[in-house]
Amino acid sequence: MDSRLYISMIQQTSARFPNWCPATPVKPGDFGEINSQSGEFEREGNIYELKEVTDAIPSLLGDDFRPKYGRVDDELVICSEHTISGDVELGGTAAAAGMAHASLKAHFKIVKGQRGAFLVMVRPRAMSLPSDLPWRELAKIKRLTSMLLVTEVTVNEQDISVELIGDLPIAAPVGSAGGNTAVTWKASRRTHLFRTACSPSGAADYSTLLKLKKMSPRWKEWCHKLIKWRDSPPPEVTNDDEIWEDASVPWATLDDTGKEDDFEDTIFD
Repeated sequence: MDSRLYISMIQQTSARFPNWCPATPVKPGDFGEINSQSGEFEREGNIYELKEVTDAIPSLLGDDFRPKYGRVDDELVICSEHTISGDVELGGTAAAAGMAHASLKAHFKIVKGQRGAFLVMVRPRAMSLPSDLPWRELAKIKRLTSMLLVTEVTVNEQDISVELIGDLPIAAPVGSAGGNTAVTWKASRRTHLFRTACSPSGAADYSTLLKLKKMSPRWKEWCHKLIKWRDSPPPEVTNDDEIWEDASVPWATLDDTGKEDDFEDTIFD
């Protein structure tokens, strides 16, 4: 399984993008693109640091419009299609060889003959752009027209040690565990790509999940007209969701090996 296949599986389930390189810091307000070959988010800037934005919307620098922290949850387990999560034990001591202590113990099963993926976080906390941000004014910024905007980042709040026990008949999924010190995974029957990582900084800066938005095609078209004709009226919208919509992966449907399916036009066959 490659990075794009893993990202697609988790994104389809959660409507969020797993950060393939979670040690790379990503903050709410960052903008950039998803690399179509690796699936990595490539940051180009941040709305709070872009002069074009702060000149047009000075209020953005006020405390009211700064990113907000959500509550801390116990754990977050995301499973793709064909992946079944069993018991999740949080806290306590794991009575397993080689594991003196564990704050999370989870069981997963991949349906036989299928591909699956999962993502595990302990003490996750979301940090997001405020809902009352001046979204329409932000959507008039030329630099952001073709960019993806990070509206939410999920980070970890606790050091963790975890054990994974999987019933994996074909191949182990890609796993991602977030925390602030070394993470120990104990996996049974691991036969394929298995990825773990953690932040050594001691701060909650391990960016595991990203919520990305993009300008809607209709609004983007108006922005292009606005560049040419300043008096071009904006399209009629009833809410900000019609301006900023959820981003999708920048590649076609992938097969089980992570390769893009060839499109075959059979209309004229």
